[in-house]
Amino acid sequence: MLESQAAAAVAAASASNIHPNIENQLTDDLVTQKFFEFHPLNTVVDKIREIVGRNFASEEAEELINALYSEAGIQKKFGMFIIASVCGDLTLIPDYIEQFLKTAQNPPVDIHGIWTKRDDELLKKADEGDKEALEFVIKLHGDKRCDLRRTFMTDHVG
Repeated sequence: MLESQAAAAVAAASASNIHPNIENQLTDDLVTQKFFEFHPLNTVVDKIREIVGRNFASEEAEELINALYSEAGIQKKFGMFIIASVCGDLTLIPDYIEQFLKTAQNPPVDIHGIWTKRDDELLKKADEGDKEALEFVIKLHGDKRCDLRRTFMTDHVG
């Protein structure tokens, strides 16, 4: 059912910057029916901006996840994944969704502040002395975000 709704939503938004194959990515483990109630589909980004603009404190992460789920149709596990990918920088959540809709990449690659598994691996190599890896992650994310990611990974991943 979600597949046909995704196809219809993408067709309705054909004039926008939505990736033509995004319907293959919008599975029910990522989004709910609520997500498809936004027309055109990319207006969900505005709703997400409004949600994160409520200034949730770090201890209110569960409330944020619940709001993304109930108001924007972002599955809770996907919401947690997004928050981890942006190191808890809530201002980047709308950018994540916008880039996801445009590129069909999950997580979007080569976006400042949005970390992928590749970026994490390169940061680890950089910390082990790989100068090329260090140059890449600093160019992409900057010194401060690299430090933030190191702290985030230590505190939340182990």
